[in-house]
Amino acid sequence: MTVTTVTAKLHGPSGLFVDEKNRRLLMADGKNNCIRAYSLADNQLTTIIGAATQEGCSDGSCSSVRLNAPNAVAVDPTDPNGIVYVGDTNNHRILACDENINTATTAFGSTTGIWGYADGHGTAARLARPIALVFNSQGAMYIAERDRIRRARPSASAANANEMRTFEVSTVAGDGIVANRDGPLLLSSLKYPRGIALDPRNETTLFVACHDTIRIADLATGSFALPSPPRVLWYRPACLHVMAGRLSTLTPSPAIGGFDPDRLLLEPRSGLLFATSSSLTAHAVFAIRPSGAVRLPFFPISTVV
Repeated sequence: MTVTTVTAKLHGPSGLFVDEKNRRLLMADGKNNCIRAYSLADNQLTTIIGAATQEGCSDGSCSSVRLNAPNAVAVDPTDPNGIVYVGDTNNHRILACDENINTATTAFGSTTGIWGYADGHGTAARLARPIALVFNSQGAMYIAERDRIRRARPSASAANANEMRTFEVSTVAGDGIVANRDGPLLLSSLKYPRGIALDPRNETTLFVACHDTIRIADLATGSFALPSPPRVLWYRPACLHVMAGRLSTLTPSPAIGGFDPDRLLLEPRSGLLFATSSSLTAHAVFAIRPSGAVRLPFFPISTVV
């Protein structure tokens, strides 16, 4: 379904991804249980995965598949088919959607919406509320979930154009305890991570937005540390983006009319930062100038589809 931004309405928008190849901004419309695509060329908004307000857990065609509070969306930069991956948060899975053949299937995690924790191959792995994801340049996916960071590496390429890649899931960080505790990655604890970003210069520095703090995971040495200065306190940091080694972050600000950002993303061509907000007063996507000022939302403030 395609609508103009005049009539489009969002409810709980969260994860963002700029699909440069197709010149569109992908967004997880969480409480509408679908994935939207906003054309950067003609300002049209299209529902590409799921159906607005239709909650469930299923595989199927891109429009018939059912999601439950998706919070993350991304495209594998190494995949020529441009598969769209969705963090289907309350179904505890990562969904893969191939728009070329109109097919959406569970890449890994539960196929029946079961919460759990297990490393393994494909649907044998178990996740607990995947809420953010990011790919590196080699096609490995990092996933932030309730109290851990997971990594999914492609275990096999698609045999033909009608098949999806398969993934091997492992744990990168977190011991299953909901807390902010540094140390060796697998012995550290995380408290409700919401945002995740890789430093593109080396892809060994992983920034994680946890409750009241931003953590730095050194994937090369296998340890967590707090950024400098260590006493900086963030209020529910959620939005992370790294460019040229600089970390950008947004936190809720009552001074901006209830703007409570969930995700942050830079659009390379325009240099604008896009941020989603799902506060009680602003279910919208915002464009943010380098000065930090928030422009008008692209979509009307609404909690209705």
